[in-house]
Amino acid sequence: MCKDNKSLLEIGTENLPVSCIDLMLRQMQHFLVNNIQNYGIRYNSFHLYATARKIVLILYSIQYIHKTQSILTLMGKIYTDIINKLSFSTKMVWNESQFVFPRPIRNIVALYNNNVVKFKIANVKSSRYSELNIDTKYKLKIASPEDYISHFRKHRIIIDHTKRYKVLKYLLKNLVSKIGGILINDTKLINELIYLVDYPFPILCSFNEKYLKLPHQIITTCIRKQKCFVISNKKNSLSNLFICVVNNNLHRNHNQDTIRSDYERVIDSLLCDAQSFYTSDIQDKVVIHSVKLKNITYHHKLGSIYDKLNRIQTIANFLNKEFFHTQLSSSLLTRAINLSKTDILSKIVFEYPELQGIIGSIYAYKLGENSDVANSIEQHYWPLANSDKLPISTIAIVIALSDRIDTLVTSFFVGLGASGSKDPYGLRRVCIGFLKIIKKYLLDSNLDYIIKKTFDLISSYINYNNKIAYNVAYEKIIEFFQHRLSTMLVKEGYNLKAINSVMNNSTKTIGEISVIYRKLQALIVFSKNIKHFEYTLLTFKRINNVLKQADKKNINIPEILNQSIFVDGIEQMLYKQIKSFTLNIKDYNNFFDYLIKLSLIINDFFKKIIIMDQDKARQANRLSLLKKAQYIFTTIIDLSFYL
Repeated sequence: MCKDNKSLLEIGTENLPVSCIDLMLRQMQHFLVNNIQNYGIRYNSFHLYATARKIVLILYSIQYIHKTQSILTLMGKIYTDIINKLSFSTKMVWNESQFVFPRPIRNIVALYNNNVVKFKIANVKSSRYSELNIDTKYKLKIASPEDYISHFRKHRIIIDHTKRYKVLKYLLKNLVSKIGGILINDTKLINELIYLVDYPFPILCSFNEKYLKLPHQIITTCIRKQKCFVISNKKNSLSNLFICVVNNNLHRNHNQDTIRSDYERVIDSLLCDAQSFYTSDIQDKVVIHSVKLKNITYHHKLGSIYDKLNRIQTIANFLNKEFFHTQLSSSLLTRAINLSKTDILSKIVFEYPELQGIIGSIYAYKLGENSDVANSIEQHYWPLANSDKLPISTIAIVIALSDRIDTLVTSFFVGLGASGSKDPYGLRRVCIGFLKIIKKYLLDSNLDYIIKKTFDLISSYINYNNKIAYNVAYEKIIEFFQHRLSTMLVKEGYNLKAINSVMNNSTKTIGEISVIYRKLQALIVFSKNIKHFEYTLLTFKRINNVLKQADKKNINIPEILNQSIFVDGIEQMLYKQIKSFTLNIKDYNNFFDYLIKLSLIINDFFKKIIIMDQDKARQANRLSLLKKAQYIFTTIIDLSFYL
């Protein structure tokens, strides 16, 4: 493999959304790993880089295998296909080419060694000239792929986003240590900023100390809204200092004091408004006005948020009685539910929706509400997106479950369920949150029962009497839960074949999550005994093959066996082993021991017995034995997913 052949692709765009950048890099990596070999080239390695305006690919040690066309023509086709196959939820068209991309493509650099790889996308022709940055149209000439990164570094642009991450982390740590403060962890903001600045340069700023009287959540939200970092002091209380991050090349051309002053003026304005909102909300006691939620529509098919609270109340009463043995007093539970959404009425949540729940809890404390009630207002929203933090108090757990199951069931009731890549109401996240809470606190509860009961409880609220549509909606939500549970288990590290085997999705049931985990553990242990596992699967496969042949011949297999026509002891032995099978078995390790014994008898059965006997009654009887054995291999843990 030639070590000298390198190729460069730079897609220059207007500022890309951060979410699109991450997705684009993943899709390009998938293409390079799984598809590029189909074009007749090989490479030793590749690097993908990104800034807000550039997506960059460099291929190293390229070897051209099938020389049916020039390498430059081939690379042009590869790069055209890579760009064309990128897909996004955010799309736009900006010129007569009608090319679709998250943001307009303005420049393309494509090189193979010292040569330009010529192609055109969205009316933009590839060349060796790259735009320097967003502030100038100065073109940077790229002689070859190996010059690319160093050229930009000279102009204070770090192309490698992983290096930008390290630089930003180092500079932040350095700056905070100088002032003796502590940077409040904000990985999400760091991951966003590395795509917003080409060469990060942090600047220390401050705001008026009088705003420190505000709840720290409000201050933090205002500062992070401007993509700035919050600082606490060594006593772990919020400081009036914060850090903004700008481009190093901007810093060199502007006065640092001017930049600092601009940020401080913006933050001061936001905090001033927030203080006004906060004071007004406390004075108006918005948190206690749940009746005003009648005026806020939850969904036009499902009524107001007040209507949703009534449904949550009904479901919560059921959960409290059925699974928490009425631990919660009815009055306390009702009060917590009535206050759980009222902060939607507040001015601060109108301005900062991300504070919903958090600010409701703060207001409830301020107005002297019970601490469990106040805590539940925030906690019932847990887990939030990208968090595993679960509600703690029983009251918060009950409301969290009731809120989510209402959202899921009512959505499927009126045809708003997620499908394919579309999930406008975030139902997948809602379901995963529900399952995480169930796993933590109600592991042995029957999910089918909870879902079915919820269907029955809410049907009266939305006048849903169509039985056929009711059954269809119920089956859809069970299937939805199965898929989300599978996703959760995959993220926990379980093998997808094992998950499908133990969940037995064809039954349209879920049951207890604890049972699924016990089955998984038993299956994992059994599969590690490769000799027994493969022997059992081979036996199952032989059964399936014989029954497939019988099906092709349209042989009718009876449900009821006739023991009187058994001619060999092995038939009786197999029948007894099958009959000893217990459907409600709980010890799944013993179940696999049973399968091994069953497999031994079946293989002995195959050796001694001619299944397709000329006597049709015996033939049907033996096929019936195998049919009953097949059922055992699929009903408790479905091993067909391993075939």
